[in-house]
Amino acid sequence: MTKLYSDLYKTCMTCGKEKLATDFYVRNKVSMVRHSICKECDKERVKKRHEENPERTRNNDLKRNYGITLDEHTQMYEEQNGVCAICEKSGDGKWKKLCVDHDHKTGKVRQLLCRNCNMILGQVDDSINHLEKLTKYLQKHSPTHKTP
Repeated sequence: MTKLYSDLYKTCMTCGKEKLATDFYVRNKVSMVRHSICKECDKERVKKRHEENPERTRNNDLKRNYGITLDEHTQMYEEQNGVCAICEKSGDGKWKKLCVDHDHKTGKVRQLLCRNCNMILGQVDDSINHLEKLTKYLQKHSPTHKTP
């Protein structure tokens, strides 16, 4: 079956340009109805909204990813005096760039960590056994380590 011109092209309600239908996000995957704003204009709209209210964006990201609000994150940050819960180095940047550490099995938020400490826990899959073996290895090969 041949597609009609109106099925192949749409006019964006924001920029007024006629574009391929594939340049519009799908609104409903069953009926394949597409949005009235093209992808390019929609991205600009979202970018502008994020620039105008970054706190809202950060709050939504924290809620979606970790189940906490920006206020709860700020409270955790202040309780930790702005430092990593492991190495005690300070966070950096506008959003107090300490990572939200959480248990990947339960989703429970633990504390805020610097990127390095958070990545180390991720690399060892939060395994205490693995961390103990790493510690023994470093002690064994430390120039200050004395063998009994």
